[in-house]
Amino acid sequence: MKIHIPKNNLSNTLDTFGKMLSAKDMIAIRSDGRNAVLAGQGHEAALSMMLEAATVTDSGACSVSFCTFKFALDATKAKEIVLETLGSSMTMLGDGRRITSLPIHPDIPHPAPIPKEAESTPLPTGFASFLMQAFQSAGAVPKWISLNGVHVSARGIAASDGTQLVSIPLPSIRLQGDVTMPPSPLYEALRKRRWSSLSIWDDKSEKRHFAIQGDGFLLMMDAMDGLYPQYWSILPDKSALDVKTVLNADSRAATIEFLSKALKPDGLTTEMWIFPDRVELSDQNDRMTSFPAVTEGRNLPCGIFCNAKFILQALKLGHTTIQLNSKELGVIIASGGSGLYAWMPFKDKPEPHAPAIRKSSENASVTTTTKKENPKMTQTSSSPVNDRPTALPEQPRVNETTPSATPSDPLSDLSATIASMKENLDNLQARLIEAGRKLRKAAIQQKQKERTYQDTQKLIEKIRLAV
Repeated sequence: MKIHIPKNNLSNTLDTFGKMLSAKDMIAIRSDGRNAVLAGQGHEAALSMMLEAATVTDSGACSVSFCTFKFALDATKAKEIVLETLGSSMTMLGDGRRITSLPIHPDIPHPAPIPKEAESTPLPTGFASFLMQAFQSAGAVPKWISLNGVHVSARGIAASDGTQLVSIPLPSIRLQGDVTMPPSPLYEALRKRRWSSLSIWDDKSEKRHFAIQGDGFLLMMDAMDGLYPQYWSILPDKSALDVKTVLNADSRAATIEFLSKALKPDGLTTEMWIFPDRVELSDQNDRMTSFPAVTEGRNLPCGIFCNAKFILQALKLGHTTIQLNSKELGVIIASGGSGLYAWMPFKDKPEPHAPAIRKSSENASVTTTTKKENPKMTQTSSSPVNDRPTALPEQPRVNETTPSATPSDPLSDLSATIASMKENLDNLQARLIEAGRKLRKAAIQQKQKERTYQDTQKLIEKIRLAV
């Protein structure tokens, strides 16, 4: 077997395999006389990729150490690589000069083919982008493991972490069953290639697997266990959403900029008020902004408390329309982009206060600033102050009590405090679990780096002794 290939093409392909193979894994090189293919079997996935721009002069197959192969390739500055099997070793040449000889391993990784009984469906253009978009809303929920992945079915793509939901209908997906795809860096590595089909099947132990075929690659993985929740049942009927506001491109960009600066803590509360001609936002840092919007609804103005990251995420996903129920604190729907994005507001609902007295001329414009009148945070909009029915109320932050002239019920206050503490503890527990998961992942990566370093030291010693 003899293969000629540019170094960049071979290096990029090995980088993709590096996202699933460890230092001890083997990688197979196959040639049928016309095309060359690399194949590897990792702990969670099996991948086959065709070598682009490769010239093959003979057929054959061999298996070498992935770590040794990649180290030798990264160490050379040659632009053209030649791989040739000679006896029990594979020789690597760079620009006509010998680089190294890699011992051939007797076991050749060979991913199992897709079963004939597998259910397959074509994938629409842009499926990889939709998948990566959905993974931004998937979370790490130990009580419901399936929420850590992205669900694919005849309804399309869906992902949720229990507080937010992304749903992208894809009519071209025709599946009787469904599959929950686990998170993997391979999706991003293969994103630039065309994904053509998806296949799902169950093995004898009723474990579900899936395979993605595309231009020059075949990826096979185990699906996540557990049933995915019926997310479509929580979406409200369109008739129940009595307020609809549409943002133009400038308003959307201004909102993203405002929330990006405000969203330093993850749980920053944002108060949003919707008026017939504009939307106003204020945060816990006493910052406020106003921008024009086209709003439809009878119960205006209306206000809600919600997490700033949800509004920011909805706008970053390309959505321009926000719909909600002004009478009941239910699910908020954002649309206008790919599919829809939904999230829940906080239980506390702001109450309108008396209008604030402001001195302004008839042609004055609404000024957005902080209480300290910081000039850097000052923005203007084209909405006149005289058109505003009420000023944006200065509401207490979530979980704070409002002073009242009449004494409050101690039991009610105690219950509210306990509920608040329980919610904070749940949030803290979720963050601790996520931090533990990241720590375990970092420890595994560190061990892989140590093994790679040890194997590299052994290889250097062998090369030194051979020279």
